[in-house]
Amino acid sequence: MAERSFVWTSAIPESDFKRYLDVGVFRKNRYEKGQVIHFEGDYCGALGILIEGHAVVERIDISGGLIRIREMFPGDLLGGNLIFSQQPYFPMTITAVTAVEVLAMDRAILFEICAENRTFLAAFLEHISNNTLHLGDRIKHTVSRSVRERVILFLRREQTLQQADTIVLRMSKKALAERLGVQRTSLSRTLQKMREEGLITYDAKQITICDREFLEEI
Repeated sequence: MAERSFVWTSAIPESDFKRYLDVGVFRKNRYEKGQVIHFEGDYCGALGILIEGHAVVERIDISGGLIRIREMFPGDLLGGNLIFSQQPYFPMTITAVTAVEVLAMDRAILFEICAENRTFLAAFLEHISNNTLHLGDRIKHTVSRSVRERVILFLRREQTLQQADTIVLRMSKKALAERLGVQRTSLSRTLQKMREEGLITYDAKQITICDREFLEEI
């Protein structure tokens, strides 16, 4: 997918975009499947925009298990909430699930673009805010919630974000289970029970809410 398709870059004049690439303040970096894009503790000196591919944010918990925190797709930002921080170090590892291409913007030029381009700034702030909500959602999912409650919280949030009763899934059932912090078999049983109760229907790509009232159970 061409980087000009994103709000981030489409707001930048074509001539400026090419000049930034020529002088090196914009860079295109390629990562192969399984390659680490950023290790936990890496310094964040540039904003990354995922142009192509699929990546994941992961960390190791105190028991040594690997927790998948977030799935990343084209248009997502790497380091957006860190780039202007007093402690700009990645708190988690970001790994390429497929071959990935990232557009990197140096901190100084990013600041200049944000100061001069309100469209870019608005998109940047919205993305950071959404990421904060996602992290809060992730924490809620992992603290003393049943599988059913975690599914309900997920559906309720996605219904609001997607403005629809049919929730399009951008991840596999396995990845969704990891996001909710549950076993895949437990997730499958819960979804099946909800379908038997007439609350939802679902397939590999989407979940349709048939009865909105159950979303208010918690």
